[in-house]
Amino acid sequence: MKILRKTIGAGALALMCALPQVTFGSLVSLPTGTSGLSLSGANITTATVASWGAALGSMSSSFNNGIISGTLLSQVFNGNGGLAFVYTLTRTGVIDPIEHLTVGGFGGQNSLLVGNVTGGGAIAATTTDRTIASVVSFDGLLLGANSWEVVIQTTATQWGNATAGVIDSGGITVNALSVPEPTTMVAGAMLLLPFGMSTLRILRRKSSV
Repeated sequence: MKILRKTIGAGALALMCALPQVTFGSLVSLPTGTSGLSLSGANITTATVASWGAALGSMSSSFNNGIISGTLLSQVFNGNGGLAFVYTLTRTGVIDPIEHLTVGGFGGQNSLLVGNVTGGGAIAATTTDRTIASVVSFDGLLLGANSWEVVIQTTATQWGNATAGVIDSGGITVNALSVPEPTTMVAGAMLLLPFGMSTLRILRRKSSV
């Protein structure tokens, strides 16, 4: 019987090793009302993203308002229990660093898991916020020609066009992919609100010049 149990155990272990192992790292839960939550240790690897297969959708948006410039790449995958959105924000220069990336469209999602994607050369965003239910923010200090690569795991089964905000002393909105919801267009106008009306005043002054 001992030999039989060992044989069965070894067979089960071999079968488990033969099956695809899908891991999801140690992402952090982000309920509505969260502010300044540390992303230390909250990450998945590029290998995990690759294990999801080809992206279901992808969108690249460039931005330059004379203060901050760069690109935002949005990708959506079949993640762990729902759609996962991966955002790669690359700064290309101009004057200011980038301190915030906000993405709208998540108001209908009660359960979100977020973090950094490691292994691809991107630097890590340091904190995350969700003070408004539909808007997720990643925060830190993006200098030089560097990138953030972050992920939002949802329980959603549909995706569509949305709006993101890239913010420092000035701010700019760009197109992105997210979870479609009836208030997505309204949420786009709210992307700058978590960081105060001063940013909106800066944008208004720049548009009037």
